[in-house]
Amino acid sequence: MYNLFVTAELERWNRSYVTFESKRVFEYTSSHIFEKYKILNSLTKKELLSFPSLFTYEKFRQLDARIGWINNISVTRGSVQIEFDIDFYYPSIRAEDLDKLSSALDIDSGEMNRTHWAVKNVDLFKTLYEAKLINAKEPIELRVFLCYCSEDSDKAEVLYKKLSNYGVKVWFNKKDILPGQNWETKIQGAIKESHLVIVCLSNKSVTKEGFVQNELKTAIDIADEKPEGTIFMIPARLEDCEVPNSLLKYQWVDLFSDDGDERLKSALFERAKNLNIRIKPID
Repeated sequence: MYNLFVTAELERWNRSYVTFESKRVFEYTSSHIFEKYKILNSLTKKELLSFPSLFTYEKFRQLDARIGWINNISVTRGSVQIEFDIDFYYPSIRAEDLDKLSSALDIDSGEMNRTHWAVKNVDLFKTLYEAKLINAKEPIELRVFLCYCSEDSDKAEVLYKKLSNYGVKVWFNKKDILPGQNWETKIQGAIKESHLVIVCLSNKSVTKEGFVQNELKTAIDIADEKPEGTIFMIPARLEDCEVPNSLLKYQWVDLFSDDGDERLKSALFERAKNLNIRIKPID
């Protein structure tokens, strides 16, 4: 599913909101989808906010479209206001390319000649990816590798659930390594593909032989290749403990302190912002 927004107003998508007359909401939308979303309550709004959106201009403008996301839907008498963000991770879509994909995107003949909001039962990312207009067939998520010792697995799992609720993709070996897979190869590959590594530290982990020498070595090597100031490695103390010498140059966070969770969350959002990756927390 995706939201299709069409306007004739120049530079409308350079702003953060758009307003549609109520009669133009869900035009060119299949009847069964219209019936499902015609009443904009908390449940239907939440679903609509989870869909990617395509922000386009009426055909006569011949201007590029952008991929983005709805942040909020406000209903007033006679109109609906949409607050949104453009997702700059993805390139703009040329009007001529969009026109060629009209059938695949379920855009009706003449639909691009009218300002409106429609909801389409089409996988937007897959369609654009197969047309070679974007390089990912699903929304890009911030990928976080969670590094911890087995003795801290219970606390690490609690952190895994928190991070997942923040809206990031967490690599957690208890869930991501299947029976029979080479765990060392999987871990090294996951670290290399991650945008950020969180290292869980405790009195047990920092005194465990081999803890730093194994997966941490891979992460530290990658971190050393990052530009100065990049948030990639975050030591996260689960309790009051020493920080290994190899991690002392990175600012750590104390997850046992009152502001620990918020400080970690801020670091995640800062990293995502620098990568032009959207994080949408799960309610």
